[in-house]
Amino acid sequence: MTFTPLPVASAEDNRAALAKAIYSKLFDRLVEQINIKLRSKEPPALHIGVLDIFGFEIFEVNSFEQLCINFANEKLQQFFLTCVFKEEEALHIKEGVPWKDIEFQDNQGCINMLEKPPNGVLRLLDSQCKAPNPTEQNFCKELNKTHAKADFIVPTRKQKMTDDEGFIVRHYAGDVVYAVDGFLEKAVENVSADLVNALRRSTVPLVALLFHQTSSRMEKAAETSSCRGTSSPVPLMFTPR
Repeated sequence: MTFTPLPVASAEDNRAALAKAIYSKLFDRLVEQINIKLRSKEPPALHIGVLDIFGFEIFEVNSFEQLCINFANEKLQQFFLTCVFKEEEALHIKEGVPWKDIEFQDNQGCINMLEKPPNGVLRLLDSQCKAPNPTEQNFCKELNKTHAKADFIVPTRKQKMTDDEGFIVRHYAGDVVYAVDGFLEKAVENVSADLVNALRRSTVPLVALLFHQTSSRMEKAAETSSCRGTSSPVPLMFTPR
């Protein structure tokens, strides 16, 4: 088997993607093992559960990490609203119990704007990562054009950045300005099939185990693909849903 040498930039991308893939799979493994160890054979006792929401992040400069954290907060907020208001209201109506309407700020629209296909923010970012010549500027232009009249994205604050450098999301906790510099590097998480196959044959048992736990789609792609830059990469981690 012969391999075509990769440009330095492509090799660095593969290295970064591989490191993130190993970290992600190891983290999932740790969570899985912790849950197994904590699982009790005894019937669960009565308890009170407390939902500890992530700290919402608004910094002077907010990047891809803050977008992911704040998106998780939006999902948790919607979970809270569903359990406390929506499901309770539906149950009261179903059982004929008097219910007084309670006003609350529903953030489902913001969640849809961030994740809903085909034009959610994360979907547009994913599409730009797969484009032939991806740039943060093109992503930002497409995002502002697609969501020009959206309720949860507002025009870029000119005094902070240019139109090509960022966007603003109106989160339930407040408006957050996101600077897109570095978004593509942080969002691209594709690992070449050759690297996947190499790690599946690793002499380190844990590494081999982690990379054997792939879906049938990934396995099929790994069998037919070659090194990144000459074939389609195998996505292993974050894909907006």
